[in-house]
Amino acid sequence: MAVRVCLARLVFLVVLLLPLGLTWLATPGERISGAAPAPSYQLFLVAGFSLTILFLLLRNRFSNRILFFWVQLGADLALTFFLILITGGLKSNFAFIGLALLFLYGRTLGMHAANVVAACLALLYLVLAVLQTTQVSLPMALHEASLYASLHVLSLALMLLLVQMNSRRMQHLLQEMTETEMHLRRSEALKRKVLDWMPSGLLVLDPTGRISTINPQALAWAPFEDIRQAVSRSVAEIFPGLHTLWAAWDGQTPLRSEFTHRERLFGATLTRLPEARGSLILFTDITRIKELEAQVKEMEKMAAVGELAAGLAHEIKNPLSGIKTSLQLLPSSRLSEDKRRRLYRIVEDDVQRLNHLLTNFLAFARPKEARAQKINLAQSVHSCLFTLQSEFAHVQFAAGAELDSKTWTWDPDHLHQVLLNLLINAAQAASENEHPRVEIRWGEGRDTEYIAIADNGPGLDPTIADRLFDPFSTTKAEGSGLGLSIAQRLAHQNQANISFTRNTEWASGVTALISTRHPSGPGQDSSSPQHPGVQSP
Repeated sequence: MAVRVCLARLVFLVVLLLPLGLTWLATPGERISGAAPAPSYQLFLVAGFSLTILFLLLRNRFSNRILFFWVQLGADLALTFFLILITGGLKSNFAFIGLALLFLYGRTLGMHAANVVAACLALLYLVLAVLQTTQVSLPMALHEASLYASLHVLSLALMLLLVQMNSRRMQHLLQEMTETEMHLRRSEALKRKVLDWMPSGLLVLDPTGRISTINPQALAWAPFEDIRQAVSRSVAEIFPGLHTLWAAWDGQTPLRSEFTHRERLFGATLTRLPEARGSLILFTDITRIKELEAQVKEMEKMAAVGELAAGLAHEIKNPLSGIKTSLQLLPSSRLSEDKRRRLYRIVEDDVQRLNHLLTNFLAFARPKEARAQKINLAQSVHSCLFTLQSEFAHVQFAAGAELDSKTWTWDPDHLHQVLLNLLINAAQAASENEHPRVEIRWGEGRDTEYIAIADNGPGLDPTIADRLFDPFSTTKAEGSGLGLSIAQRLAHQNQANISFTRNTEWASGVTALISTRHPSGPGQDSSSPQHPGVQSP
């Protein structure tokens, strides 16, 4: 602001110098406007230029800016008084300079300075009116002097009113600016504290991969102790693993990944800054978290093994008890031949039951590795139906015609086993209906396609609805409870999933869905598949 005031004074002096110089060249030695000789103007110009240069040189030496402006105000008032005196007094053409001073310093220093300028100028005009009417200097008639003095004082009053109105608005704006600045400072201080307190590392990289911002936590993982040592360095020098992620990242979407640094594992999130100004990276030490996750997985495996062992022991116990009882009775001499044959059959059936149970358990514990190939769905479904026709001759099976042209990339044995298991469950459930029926259909969503197996049985048993795929969980009298567990595991090996829901076409029943990704690739919308008569999970 001080420089602007000095520049305004210089511009005024230069503008004033041009007409005065032309006048001196045209009328050398004469008075200008009959007011004062040319040396008076020269003195004014010399004083004005000298004070302006002096203020420019000394502006940085004043620690109190307000005092510096008051000193300038005093000098400008003195120059204005001198200019008005030498250019005609009350009739001076430069009286507007006083109004300019009133407005300028009123805006700069406030109403107090405006009142001082207005009072000094009003006093000047009153003194000039007295001097000029008493013929002391630049004689004027009383009525003429009174008119000029009144007009000058009135113009000062109007300018003072304008400055006051503007000052109120400026004060209001200044107050708003002060409050805004205070809020910004608090926000900036809070932001710095947040960056300092963050338990995660934060880096801001410019487009070339150099660090422009680093917080204390990131610095703690860096080989430097001072932020100034890290700023402007390439991230490759400090975090090589993070640089590898950043260099391979396309920057189009946020990237969440992991990297290793100093034998520690870090999780990182990379985000592109607006207007391609660089990248924001947040990362944290997840070494301990990964260790805990591994421990939890190990504990879950041990718990699953324990649960499987308990279930297997329970399932083995019943046939073993039957075998033991039969073998204890066989040596008795009082048994007839018919009873002996029946006991032998019981032992044989129980042994076969144990063999079936162990076979299923091995299939669940160590399923055969999937060997995917293209399979026609209609052929797989009809193959399973051919196997079931003799056992469930009373059940009506209906396969949709849309299956004929559909193919999946699956392991053929896995798909056959999954379909067979689900069809057997559906047929057994539908057998409780007077007119048992099972339908097999094909459908698709935006990014999935599925086979739906719907029956008109009694529906899901609510007591095991949440445990359908748990090993040894069954409501059947002779079921092992491993069939659905094996089917789900085989489905997962082929990147598919099995789910159950209620049937919406019939009044009762269950729909089993074998869902897999669409062969054309994932779509834009991952909505669940929908099919007439089938409510997707």
